[in-house]
Amino acid sequence: MVKLPPLSLYIHIPWCVQKCPYCDFNSHALKGEVPHDDYVQHLLNDLDNDVAYAQGREVKTIFIGGGTPSLLSGPAMQTLLDGVRARLPLAADAEITMEANPGTVEADRFVDYQRAGVNRISIGVQSFSEEKLKRLGRIHGPQEAKRAAKLASGLGLRSFNLDLMHGPPECWKRRKTRGALPYPVGAESKYEIPPLFYRLSGTFRQANPQSEHCAIRINPNRSGEETVLRILRESIASI
Repeated sequence: MVKLPPLSLYIHIPWCVQKCPYCDFNSHALKGEVPHDDYVQHLLNDLDNDVAYAQGREVKTIFIGGGTPSLLSGPAMQTLLDGVRARLPLAADAEITMEANPGTVEADRFVDYQRAGVNRISIGVQSFSEEKLKRLGRIHGPQEAKRAAKLASGLGLRSFNLDLMHGPPECWKRRKTRGALPYPVGAESKYEIPPLFYRLSGTFRQANPQSEHCAIRINPNRSGEETVLRILRESIASI
């Protein structure tokens, strides 16, 4: 009998303190309080409806994205991950990642997330430039970003990574992030999200003449998913 491959599970937390103008993900500005318990119960009910499709396969990775998962309370995260464990077989070395916004980071909450089982945190820094963070509509500044990374570094997690954005109007200089942190970071995820209007209208290059030069600089690194993942794994293993 052929052994079925392991699974990866994605869990979505849709709320943000405010909606960033460049973001086209399924996220919504929070109105009132986060319905921690009710939402977690709905997630687990949804999993109950679909758990048969897993066919008993082991879950190797869980990714909790958003939105801003770091708005979820520590007890709610504990209930959520306990509920997943009760319904699906998790690998002993399962990687459980959650996204965090530097503007919503609290030390006690990070500890609670780790206690619940989170062993990797992806921090949405985007930039260490005050000016660019304001233009992006982010709720945090450079110091909050560094504080969040320092907190994550001190938890003894399996790893953590920083999300950094490149390629908006006026290409960002590499020097803005070089040497920004005094402690090792597991990985940096760099991505480009042009404003929605430019993507739909096809006018992004006219609005940002430097985008072509950015693409020339970036494209040689796009050597295929497996190559990128291999390089990341080797880089992380060497830290």
